Amino acid sequence: MISESKSADQVFSDKDAFEILADNVFRWGVARNITLEGGATPLSQIKKLKEEVQEIEEGLISGNRKEVVDGIGDSLVVLLMICRLTGIDLVDALRVAYGEIKDRKGKMINGIFVKESDLNNEQTKWIYKGEE
Repeated sequence: MISESKSADQVFSDKDAFEILADNVFRWGVARNITLEGGATPLSQIKKLKEEVQEIEEGLISGNRKEVVDGIGDSLVVLLMICRLTGIDLVDALRVAYGEIKDRKGKMINGIFVKESDLNNEQTKWIYKGEE
């Protein structure tokens, strides 16, 4: 494990800095033609996002904190590009996601939270059977 879990305040220590950085990322993307006019699409950015998530995984497996930090940052950049390309506000997307999960019930199986509806769904419950 690279480090302990942190609280929301520790993870998101400077909210103003995030807004400034997001604006800088938007400007960076436009300057590099990561735009619809430049040929970028939300789907093309998904390929890049998968690469960055793999970098996080590799860093976690190897215990390389620098690689994990870089992969998380790069993933956020790509998510911001997807938001800009689709006109979706990242904070609104997070707000919607929290609204969906805040009352969700389920249980941890092999380190993964499995929502109750998946545990009780005939089509998906076989995936988790015997995995506790």
